[in-house]
Amino acid sequence: MNAVEATAGYEPWLRTQLGAVLEDDLALKHERSDERHLLRAMGFETANVHRRSSAEAVARVRAHAAGLAAARLQAAVEQLTAVVERDWRDWRAHQSG
Repeated sequence: MNAVEATAGYEPWLRTQLGAVLEDDLALKHERSDERHLLRAMGFETANVHRRSSAEAVARVRAHAAGLAAARLQAAVEQLTAVVERDWRDWRAHQSG
């Protein structure tokens, strides 16, 4: 499964949340279909979530990530994506009653 296929199911919901602002970004993603770019962006956003973590915690995560092979890191990101998509589907089912 590539990046476009992996995220296609959640794009309609995201459009309802962000509207027109999102359209250019989605068009660019589909045009590029650059999985490495997507993985880097996902990592950057994950890092934003943890930005307020302690310096020691950040150092441990960086050291661990630096030691991972690219394929292993990609597999971890794909697993994380599957979990996020499952959570979104559960939320969506709950919202629709």
